Amino acid sequence: MSEQTSADRVADLEAQIAELKAAQGPTAKAQPAQSLRAVATATDPDKPKFVHCKGERFRLPELRDVDIDVLEAFEQGKVVGTVKGILGEQAIVRIRALHGGTLRVTDLEPIMEQVAKAYGFTSAGESAASSG
Repeated sequence: MSEQTSADRVADLEAQIAELKAAQGPTAKAQPAQSLRAVATATDPDKPKFVHCKGERFRLPELRDVDIDVLEAFEQGKVVGTVKGILGEQAIVRIRALHGGTLRVTDLEPIMEQVAKAYGFTSAGESAASSG
């Protein structure tokens, strides 16, 4: 169990480092009035985005490639629909295994917040599309 705890800590630190680097970069964070297209072009399209869970990382698709139903779930703060839709079934199977076979919404909430930050939103439920 201590291995999982240290792996979680490493993943958290990696996420914090990525956030700090992003804050220092020249690209501005998305403001609520911006469109999803503006957010997609404001982030570096050549740089892959990842979320971390229990020491493993999962690659996020480009925002422009995310299905509209998944974006709507994101806007509404629907954790399960968003994480499943963005990461896909294979990742969910792996995340479930990392949690001992039982996956709860509380296990997915940190991933949802990482998704929001990776795409340039301050938090889930506050995407640019919901205000425009």
